[in-house]
Amino acid sequence: MSQRPHVPDAPGLQWRRRVKGWEARWRARPDVIAKGWRPKSVPIWLGEVPTPDEEREIREHCHSLQQEMLVFGRGGIPELVGARPLPAKIEMPSNVYFMSDGEAIKIGFSGAPLLRIKDVRKDRGRDLTLLAQIDGGREKEAALHRRFAHLRISGEWFRSAPELIEFINEIAAQRC
Repeated sequence: MSQRPHVPDAPGLQWRRRVKGWEARWRARPDVIAKGWRPKSVPIWLGEVPTPDEEREIREHCHSLQQEMLVFGRGGIPELVGARPLPAKIEMPSNVYFMSDGEAIKIGFSGAPLLRIKDVRKDRGRDLTLLAQIDGGREKEAALHRRFAHLRISGEWFRSAPELIEFINEIAAQRC
C-alpha cells in the first residue's frame, strides 16, 4: 500500500486506509458536534495519490465544511442590519433514491440522484446502479430507514433482501 497522502492547509482532514488506497475524510470538531452539528464526517476523496487538482479540491472542500461548521458553532450567521428575512423554510425538490453496488442497497435522498451516484461511486470504489427514485426528502428517507432497519448493514446501506427488492420493483413499476 502506498504511503499516506498529505494535503497541507486542509482543516479537519483525516486519512483512512481502504482496500483500494486511501480515503480523505473531513471530520468536525467534537465540541461543535456536541452542540448539534451534523454531519460528523464527510468522505471527500478515494484513491492512491491525489493529483494536484484533486489536492486543491480536497483543500477547498475541507475549508468550506470547516467554515460552515465554525459559523454553526458560533451560533449561526449574525443578523445583518437592514437585511430582508429569509422565508422560514425553503423547499428544495428532492428524491429518495435506491442505488445498488451489486451487494447492498443504499437508501438516500438528493436533489440530483444521478449526480449523487458519482459521489457515492467514488466513496465505494465500485460501480453503482440507480434502481428507483420517489419524491421525498429527509422525512421520507428516515421513514424508509425505519421500515427496513432490520436489514441495515451500516449507515444508509441495507441488505439486498427480497422484501426490499420487491418494494423497489413496485416503485419502479409505478414510475413507468
